[in-house]
Amino acid sequence: MSASNANFGKATSKGRRIKKSADRKDAYQKSFGDFPEETVYRDPLGINTGGKPVTFQKDWSDKLHNEQVEWDHTMPGPNRASIVEKWNHLQRKGYGLKQTSDMIGKSLGTGNFQLPLDIIQDVFVVNPEQTPAADFLPRVSTQDDTVFATPQTDEPDPSFDLEANVSTDADGNAIYDFEDPSFAELEYGVLGYGVATRTTDKLILAGSNLRSHEAVQEQALMTGHRQRTERQIFWGTDTSGPASGDANGWTGMSQMGQSTLSAISESDFNTPETLREEVEQAVDIVEENGANKSDIAVFGGYDFHRNLQRSFDDLVRYEPQEELDTGFSTFTLDGGTVRVFKTNAIPRISAYPDAATNDAIFVADLNSIALYQLQDVTMQPLAKLGPEERMAVDQYNVLVSESGDGTTRDADHIERIQVTTS
Repeated sequence: MSASNANFGKATSKGRRIKKSADRKDAYQKSFGDFPEETVYRDPLGINTGGKPVTFQKDWSDKLHNEQVEWDHTMPGPNRASIVEKWNHLQRKGYGLKQTSDMIGKSLGTGNFQLPLDIIQDVFVVNPEQTPAADFLPRVSTQDDTVFATPQTDEPDPSFDLEANVSTDADGNAIYDFEDPSFAELEYGVLGYGVATRTTDKLILAGSNLRSHEAVQEQALMTGHRQRTERQIFWGTDTSGPASGDANGWTGMSQMGQSTLSAISESDFNTPETLREEVEQAVDIVEENGANKSDIAVFGGYDFHRNLQRSFDDLVRYEPQEELDTGFSTFTLDGGTVRVFKTNAIPRISAYPDAATNDAIFVADLNSIALYQLQDVTMQPLAKLGPEERMAVDQYNVLVSESGDGTTRDADHIERIQVTTS
């Protein structure tokens, strides 16, 4: 599979923040090695890559699990084994997390080796919540600390009387009024977020019937990252119910998107036919603003998904879809081109504050947004204290929108449907 360059924006990143270039390079290499930056490395739906799914993470996972490595003869265990096999062997022999990382890094010649949990099979498939945005949005690699996007916002307007009223200079040369395209300059800071944990058990990642408490913790930590990313994508810095964003994080669709349509009542939300008409209008707005219909997706809570599905009594605008390759059940509308997803990040309307107007559904052009990653989810061994093993699991990224950065709610490729509760 060849690398696919991102077709919008110029990458960069902030972190918690990582300002030093050498530190950013180190963080990047932990996740991506020598993989080229500003390159789409994950796009299961092929949104940003011409319809062809990009699954470099799966390739990296296969390499970690299956590619045989010649190890230094001084290391315990077999001289030929995959990285995961060697990691597990060292853990079973009683070596600590930091010792294991240091030994593998030294043998591989990579120095500060860290385990990329986002591509370890035992962890990668765990999804107790529906997190379609975190899984389906294109992901782009970057080594910088700020991402710059430069969308074209206006086109030149040709004139029928260009020659009619043109003036001339002293030499008789025509002086034309020039029309140039307009561009916006959007800036996004890459931020880091993570969690630390501790355990007294040893870490065994794969290939063993003896599952340790550490492996269970890892699954929980990885899942926690995926759920936090999902909530941040929709709610951004909004922390007031029903939103569940993080004020210290990056902006999300709630800060970026516009709300062109009038808010619907709670009663209309629970009326399938009325809800369907509202969603169809929002899809039309996003398409009218330049999106290809096949790139549009609708995100809502479980009750929204159920109500919308009930509204279809024929197949004119509804097609059931058993399951996507990435494991999510969904359905599509408008002749099977617009995907509709349910997500745990958006609560049921019954959980919304009373007598208030809030975002409830997001309709987005997935080709205009992406997650830029300086470092994907990675385990960082911490200094050991007594019998306890300690580790941190963190990542550095930012949500980038080509049609509005969240300073004002004017991104016309993201439409927010609001509901007024009773």
